[in-house]
Amino acid sequence: MKSKIIIFLFLSLFFISCTTQGSGPLTIQAISKDLVITNSYLITTSKGTKIALDPYRIADYENKVDIILITHGHPDHNDRAFMRHNPDAETMISTVGELNYKDVKIKGIASAHTGDEFHEQYPSNVIYIVEADGFKIAHMGDIGQSRLTEEQLKQIGEIDLIFMQYTNQFSGISVEDGQGVFMTKQLDPQIVVPTHCDKEEFPIVAEQLGMTKKHYASKIVLDHDLGIEKSFQPMKLIIE
Repeated sequence: MKSKIIIFLFLSLFFISCTTQGSGPLTIQAISKDLVITNSYLITTSKGTKIALDPYRIADYENKVDIILITHGHPDHNDRAFMRHNPDAETMISTVGELNYKDVKIKGIASAHTGDEFHEQYPSNVIYIVEADGFKIAHMGDIGQSRLTEEQLKQIGEIDLIFMQYTNQFSGISVEDGQGVFMTKQLDPQIVVPTHCDKEEFPIVAEQLGMTKKHYASKIVLDHDLGIEKSFQPMKLIIE
C-alpha cells in the first residue's frame, strides 16, 4: 500500500509544487474565492500549459487558461463568467473522450452524480484524468456511486492524486456510508485532496482511509486563521 498524504484545503489560494521523477515541477493552485466549496483548481505544467478544473467564483478572471474541464453542469462547478473570459480555451463540459493538447493528455470518463446508473455518452458526471509531467491526476467531480466499476477502473488506471468528495447530500454521499472512501481505496492514490467535505469530518475520513498517526500528523493543514497574506506562500510537496 502506498503511503498517502491528505491535504485539507480551506483557503482561497494555495499552491502545491509536485516534482516528479525525470520532470520539472507541476503546480496545483486553488483558484476560487469561495472558502467552503473547494472544487476549483488550476494545474500549470512545467511548460506553462494551464488547465482549470471545475471553475467556480474564480478569484482572478484575468488569469487566462488553455483548457477548461467541467465535470457536470451544477453552478458550483461551472463559472460562466470565467469561461467568457477564456473564449479561446479548449473546453470540455461533461465530455466523455480524450483531448491531447501540447504536453497534456486528458481523458473524460462517464460516471454517475447520484447512484450507480449512468449513460455512457451523456452521463450526469464525468471523471477527468489529467496527465502531465509524468504525474497523473483524477478529478472525480461530484461522483455519487457506491463503487467504481471494473471498466472505470481500467480506464482510470493508476493515479498519483485524487480530488474526491466525501459529503454531498445532492450526490447521496456521506462520511457515514463511506462511498467516497471506498472509491479512493479502489484507486489507491498517493495524495488525497477532499472537495465536498465538512471540516469536522476530516479526522473520520483520515481514519477510514487507514492513515497512520504518522501520516495524519504530516498532513498540510490550511485554515482560515492563517489569513489571506499567508495563503499566497507556496506549499511544496515532493512525490517520491
